[in-house]
Amino acid sequence: MAAYATAAAFTPSDSPPGVTRAQLATLRTVVSRTLDVEEVLPLWAPSRVGDAAFSRWLTRYMRMGAGVGGAAEIVRRWQEIDLREVLPQVAVPTLVLHRRGDRAIDPGNARYLAERMPHARLALVPGEDTILWAGDVDPIAAELEAWLHGLGPAPAGRPGAAGPPRRGTGAS
Repeated sequence: MAAYATAAAFTPSDSPPGVTRAQLATLRTVVSRTLDVEEVLPLWAPSRVGDAAFSRWLTRYMRMGAGVGGAAEIVRRWQEIDLREVLPQVAVPTLVLHRRGDRAIDPGNARYLAERMPHARLALVPGEDTILWAGDVDPIAAELEAWLHGLGPAPAGRPGAAGPPRRGTGAS
């Protein structure tokens, strides 16, 4: 499993870092209106501030993805999520990725997740953008690729370890 720029809980709290009330208020404001992201680019994608084409694209992406009502519902449901108690039970290898200077989601959330999941590896990469495809994605791709190569094949006998034989592989 890989997790990027996320948190165990999206509620204002001291532990884990969570998100601030101001960040939630900004997000609620944006999703309750027209989903015009121009005002949140300094928070979500500071490397793309002033990039009108990116701003238009992201606004369109958000409108087409969930629409105003759907986006507001997603934000409301995020605030109901609290995974803190189940983190020690996560039994799969997990890469927790986060940009060090993220302005919207505190990188302390990534540390919190990685410290509490028994098979997690934390990768803090350079950058400030929360949005994955804003800024330099090469360090993220490099971390993910290295982590995937390090996993190796799934052990026999584990669910999902072996699928049906593929044609032309000689497997029967």
